[in-house]
Amino acid sequence: RHTTTLTRRLPAMSVDVAALRKFVDEAKKSPDLLHREDLAFFRAYIEELGGQVPPAADSDSDSEPPELLEFDEPPPLIDADATPGANAAAPGPAPVPTPAEDEIEEDDLPEVPKPELDESCVVERDTGADLPLGSKDAVVSDEQREASSAAISAGQQALGSGEFDEAVTQFTKAIEANGTSARPYALRAKCLLKLKRPAAALRDADAALQRNPDYAAGHKWRGRANMLLGDWVEANKSLGTAANIDFDDQTADWLKIVKPNAANLLSYNRKVELREQEKKKRARLRAQQKAKREASASASASFGGMGGGMPGGMPGMGGMGGMGGMM
Repeated sequence: RHTTTLTRRLPAMSVDVAALRKFVDEAKKSPDLLHREDLAFFRAYIEELGGQVPPAADSDSDSEPPELLEFDEPPPLIDADATPGANAAAPGPAPVPTPAEDEIEEDDLPEVPKPELDESCVVERDTGADLPLGSKDAVVSDEQREASSAAISAGQQALGSGEFDEAVTQFTKAIEANGTSARPYALRAKCLLKLKRPAAALRDADAALQRNPDYAAGHKWRGRANMLLGDWVEANKSLGTAANIDFDDQTADWLKIVKPNAANLLSYNRKVELREQEKKKRARLRAQQKAKREASASASASFGGMGGGMPGGMPGMGGMGGMGGMM
């Protein structure tokens, strides 16, 4: 009875319940909409009823919030006694300008300057035919071992005389006779480096280390081969390992060139990696900003379609008087 009496005392006003429900749904999705200046009276009304309006989004978050949407001033309240259709021509919200996607730029990231390297020893990579390799798992007879030893001795004599091609031939014979030993591979690698064939020497040094991972000569010639090829990081690793196993002055002299180059190159590679990470981060933030703008534009379009209901649109709040009939 009390409710009936109260309803009779309220003025007869229309309310667009569907529009009101749509506005509430949009406000649930985007609570920041309740912080528009033209909805100050609505916030006050919610608080008078004992409700609480969620605080506005923190402006200090990692990614910038979308720009505030600008709406026209809401048209006057709908007169319940007006002629039907008189309020149908109420204008919707003004078009929302699409902000340029320049909040976070990618192009302003400076290029990482390439390091200065001492490449005076680097030579052109050789592309000759691969030399034969023996099997490291072969069963070797005593005769084959003797033949391999004889070929190694002949190769060392040729190497000492500066006859590097002949030395390569002899060490190849030794490898073919006994492919299980690391020594002839390391000796042939040394000769190939004298002939400026670092790629072939690297292959032999790797073969020597496959047969004996702790062979200092294998690490030394592998380091020298990478040095001539300009692979400073690998050269530093191999020469450092060789020096730790069996130190010699020649390896130490090469390390004086290799270490600074390797350090500068590692620093450069790290800076490039960090730059790529920053590019991906900025691309991700730009995508987030774009999504927020699209969401705001969608919300604006939804309010614009509410006609005489809620904003923009908010004129339909005039119909809120009819909420008495909803109680």
